Amino acid sequence: DQRLHDQQFYTRTLFESNIDALMTTDPFGTISDVNRQAEVLTGRTRTELIGAPFKNCFTDPEKAQVAIKLALCEKKVTNYELAASTWDMKATPVSCNAVTFYGRDRTLQGVFVAARDITESKRVDLALIEANAELRNAKLAAEKANGAKSDFLANMSHEIRTPINAVIGLAHLMSSMDMSSNQRDYVKKILVSSKTLLSIINDILDYSKIEAGMLELNFVPFRLDTVFHDLATIISAAGDTENIEILFSIDPSLPPVLVGDDLRLRQVLIN
Repeated sequence: DQRLHDQQFYTRTLFESNIDALMTTDPFGTISDVNRQAEVLTGRTRTELIGAPFKNCFTDPEKAQVAIKLALCEKKVTNYELAASTWDMKATPVSCNAVTFYGRDRTLQGVFVAARDITESKRVDLALIEANAELRNAKLAAEKANGAKSDFLANMSHEIRTPINAVIGLAHLMSSMDMSSNQRDYVKKILVSSKTLLSIINDILDYSKIEAGMLELNFVPFRLDTVFHDLATIISAAGDTENIEILFSIDPSLPPVLVGDDLRLRQVLIN
């Protein structure tokens, strides 16, 4: 008798010390036993719970009754979500796990249910959903801003290109007129610098092309000495102000005419 009493005390201690709300029901869904945590969860005393229908402890009685039926049919239920309800209608989300239990003669005694409060995990899930929504909105806003930037660069490059082309055209016309060597040199530098400025504007347009995945390299014949001659004209002014002489040495084994994108080559050399 003492051993039996000790075993019952040990089992009850385990039952009461569990962090989950524990309930047992008969095969008809009537509560036969509960622990202290079940009283806290439902706001009812042990006396009030025992003998009451299991389904009445939840905001959705029909769904709660289905949990008992599933446990009886399938022998167990895992992570079945319900909302426990107190007398004052305070709802607490719970995740239920249930199994059937049997007597020594293997006859069905009822269903054992463990209900865990998942309020905090629900709060975390909601916070994650809200955070993901904010990230999606921020991504959409960034994409919209990036698109606006690309449109601005494209529009501005087109607007600026028109007057630059006019300057280049006028410089070409002036180069065919009679003028002194100094004047011709100035016109030549205006022409080269205008073309360089045009290439810079094209670079700005290229940023929007790169972002759109539309940038393509040109493959056309060009003279290497012309590229270096233009390069010298562009950077000679900066060199003169610092008293720096700029010289180029081109390997004579290189062919005079190459095929590629001379504009990109100028960009690399200037940089």
